[in-house]
This record gives sequence, structure tokens and C-alpha cells, in this order.
Amino acid sequence: MPDLDGLPDLPDYYSKIKEIRLNNVTADAELLDVFLSKFTEIRGLLITNGGLSRVPPGLSGFARLDYLSIAGQDMVIDQQAMDVFVAMPRLLTLELSGNTLGSFTGSSGLNLDVLALESMGLTEWPQWVEDIPLQEIDISDNQIVHLPDHILQNQRSSNQHLTVRAYGNPIPHDDLQTAWVNDSGWNQRYSLFADYPDDIRALRTRRPPLSD
Repeated sequence: MPDLDGLPDLPDYYSKIKEIRLNNVTADAELLDVFLSKFTEIRGLLITNGGLSRVPPGLSGFARLDYLSIAGQDMVIDQQAMDVFVAMPRLLTLELSGNTLGSFTGSSGLNLDVLALESMGLTEWPQWVEDIPLQEIDISDNQIVHLPDHILQNQRSSNQHLTVRAYGNPIPHDDLQTAWVNDSGWNQRYSLFADYPDDIRALRTRRPPLSD
């Protein structure tokens, strides 16, 4: 489906479609809004290799959408984009990998479970995600050189747990060692998956020994 502009009008039964995948589509945000407006009940939307310059504003009207992937668009995720995401009340999974983070005032209105920020040129932990009740975040393949102390120290918590995937980042050896030895394996606030070298993997952690 390379060009949305040439599509004929679709029959009404297409409005019942629950998931749409668009690959290599030629369309700007406005044209994409017109096309997607025909699918009022979609819950999942994946747009790949589309070259969008901004997030289609019409997505804010999709009250049932819980999965959105706009990875690899080479767009800037700015305040306009965040406003659209916040306006989707059921959005739980958001994949932004392969784009660039711009400036925005906050993200406290997001209620995501999963957030993907791979290959976005990040050089530090995205502090704004602390306002989101995430269960999983992927920051792999960036240039992050330090993780916050509260992740490395990893205090026990029975209320909330966050899985952090941080493969492919130049995280210092000392940070990785601290995170490894502080892994209790249960009732902890964080689980950090990263490129631990063998010498760190050989160290003891806070995990209780396995019973026979």
C-alpha cells in the first residue's frame, strides 16, 4: 500500500477492523488522518517506514486504541505528539523507537504499561518516564552512559515493578556491577537487563540461594 491518496472509498464493514498495519505508505499526517477516520474501532495501529514528519493529530480521537507503533519514522517527538498520546485514554503500549525526542513539558497524562525508546540517540535516562506507571521500558541501542542511582540501588518494593531493557548502551562497568549485586530477584522495584560482562555475572547478588 504505497499511496493512500489513490485508494477508493471503502465499504462500511471495514470500520469493524481492530488492527491496522501500514508499511512504506506515502502520506502526510492529514491524509493519514482521513484514511484512519474510516476505522473507528481499531485497537492496534502499526506504521513502519512511512516517513511521517509528525504524529497524525486525528489519532487523539481513537478512544479504543491501546497499541501504537510509529517506530522508524525519523520524526521529532515533541509537545504536539505528546498531546496526541495523552488524549488516547486506553493507550497502554507505545513504540517510538527510531525517532528523535524533542522538547515537551511533561508526560504525566500517559498511563502506559510498555514504552519503547530504542535507537533514539538518548545520552541519559529519560527522566520524564518517571511520571508514567510503566511496567516495561526499552532504552536499548542508545548512548546512555549512566543510570539513576535509584535503579542501580534497586530498593525492594511490593507495589510497583519496572523492567528496564538497556542493551547496547555504554553503561560503565561500575554501574552494571552495582545493579547486578543489588538484584534480589523478588519484591524489587526494578529488573535491569543489560550487557553484563562475565566477570560481573560471576558475582553474588542479593538473590536467596536455591533450595535443594
